[in-house]
Amino acid sequence: MTTILKSERFRNADNTATITVEQYQDKGCVPLWRYRVSPDSHPNCGYGKHELLRKPSKKKLAERY
Repeated sequence: MTTILKSERFRNADNTATITVEQYQDKGCVPLWRYRVSPDSHPNCGYGKHELLRKPSKKKLAERY
């Protein structure tokens, strides 16, 4: 069972996608971070990365995507 501990949404620098950053924890595991990018052109086809040990930089994510 996965528990979301923190969640934050923001727009990228070009204002073309929504980025969601979450801190989550699976039962019996340490808390980890993940992010998901959802482009406006394809809102159901997002991509991202899971199992990050550190919180990803909001500024770097906004500039990259």
